[in-house]
Amino acid sequence: MRACDLLVVAGTSLEVQPVASLPLVALRNGAQLLVVNLQPTDYDPFAAFVFRGTCGAILPELFGVD
Repeated sequence: MRACDLLVVAGTSLEVQPVASLPLVALRNGAQLLVVNLQPTDYDPFAAFVFRGTCGAILPELFGVD
């Protein structure tokens, strides 16, 4: 998390520790955050990109995977 440029968070509410704190570590070290989730998360306001929907629908479109 300390060395990434972009953190992709997909399919999680980011409410359960210790995983919920990982985006904060990345953001504090200058990474951008991309969130893919059905529901809003507490990190959405800090994310560079937020996509609402299922991972199965959105991730293939974002990363060009069939």
